[in-house]
Amino acid sequence: MEPDEIHIGVVSLGRAPKDDIEQIRMQIAACFDYTVKILPPMDYPVFAFDENRLQYDAGKIITTLETIAFEGCDKIIGVLAEDLFVPVFTHVFGEARQGGRCALVSLFRMENDYERSVSMSSSIWSKEQ
Repeated sequence: MEPDEIHIGVVSLGRAPKDDIEQIRMQIAACFDYTVKILPPMDYPVFAFDENRLQYDAGKIITTLETIAFEGCDKIIGVLAEDLFVPVFTHVFGEARQGGRCALVSLFRMENDYERSVSMSSSIWSKEQ
């Protein structure tokens, strides 16, 4: 796909700040020259909350995002303001599957580093697709 043909959706999971969502949208659009739109926010992924760790399981959230048809979007970036983990690490900044269609970014440890948020999720728009 050519860059102008790729449509990226950015969706807040829970209460990620609107300003942060907009900054991520602008960074993706500027860095990759893709059409990027902000989607209506979704509910907190309570199904992925681990009460022992007090964090959200990134893999469970990605798996769920992959099952949702986001109309008009080729790729999706989920943004969560809460702490994420995968079972082998104490925390992660985000998760994406190489060549997949969904990525997840946590703002919890980012300290408003939007460029880092973009790079965390950039593996989903590999030119190989």
